[in-house]
Amino acid sequence: MRRDRRSFRPSRRRHLGAALAASFVGVALALSSTAGCEGDAVGVEACTQIEQHRCQLAPACAGKAGIPDIKDEVAVQNCKDLYRDHCLVGIENVSREPNKDEVDACLAALTATTDCQKAGVTEMSACLGVVIDDGSVSPCAAFAHPERLAACKFIQSTSVAATTSSTTAASSSSSGTGGAGGGS
Repeated sequence: MRRDRRSFRPSRRRHLGAALAASFVGVALALSSTAGCEGDAVGVEACTQIEQHRCQLAPACAGKAGIPDIKDEVAVQNCKDLYRDHCLVGIENVSREPNKDEVDACLAALTATTDCQKAGVTEMSACLGVVIDDGSVSPCAAFAHPERLAACKFIQSTSVAATTSSTTAASSSSSGTGGAGGGS
């Protein structure tokens, strides 16, 4: 007895569908076994707290020194949503988890930095109570790069921090411009 050719097509499609599903599951399992997906990120909570705080403070520097034009609550919430996901990979410095006191000090330094911007301070050297590696930068330039603030140095990996420090020292001594990145 001869079968109709159409009777084989649905079963072939089912097998093809099952094979594709199995390959997706295989890919998903392979990806979940990689280092980035094992939950070994360092400083996820610290990153989230810092970036959520920066999003809240961003309107003080909206459109300045490379800061996005975050001016209203919708833009602030969009910023928070973006960094909630971004922070799942943690901070750049993977050598250790920052403690609560370090994170709180960084948050306070960020707040003080935007307070200086609101007060019309043009250079961080005039922003009392905030220690920064280059006092000639504007508060918004410091806010754009929190790793420049002494209280937030733990964000940056130690190898990057060492390279940045030596580059800044070389730039300062040769050109007198205040280091890499200049001032905004």
